[in-house]
Amino acid sequence: MNAELYNLIKNTYLYQDRAYCPYSKFNVGASILINEDKHDKKYTYISGCNVENASYGGAICAERTAFTKAVSEGHTSEFVKIGVVGGENSDSFVSPCGICRQFMREFVDPKKFQVVMCRARTEKEKAKDSFEYIETFTEGSDYIIKTLEELLPLSFGPEDL
Repeated sequence: MNAELYNLIKNTYLYQDRAYCPYSKFNVGASILINEDKHDKKYTYISGCNVENASYGGAICAERTAFTKAVSEGHTSEFVKIGVVGGENSDSFVSPCGICRQFMREFVDPKKFQVVMCRARTEKEKAKDSFEYIETFTEGSDYIIKTLEELLPLSFGPEDL
């Protein structure tokens, strides 16, 4: 596993722990890998979590939180991939909801942008002081990677206006 993927997954888990979800109890974390300098491969990560509200409609998903933070900090076109984790079931993967897929579509090339869906951590993993166990993760059992186009085929984007 390369350093970029390791850090993406680590940040995704860190932000899952920050979720404010008193109603659904379904905590979600997301982290975006952003290419700051295509020549030097200088990357940065901008992350977010879901934030619920008593009105329910005022809630925001982790993916949109991360993208909103990134755009508000001046990033609009250098997104490489996003990591997503949700819930407590370490046997399954959570994918972005429909509105998050469409929101991401505004800023990325759906053929290139990758969505890394991570399994939830086990209680044993959560109890560890470090994230070294991520180094043993394998694609297919601990995370899966799809392009946004695979998750949102025949999508509508800015070029369609």
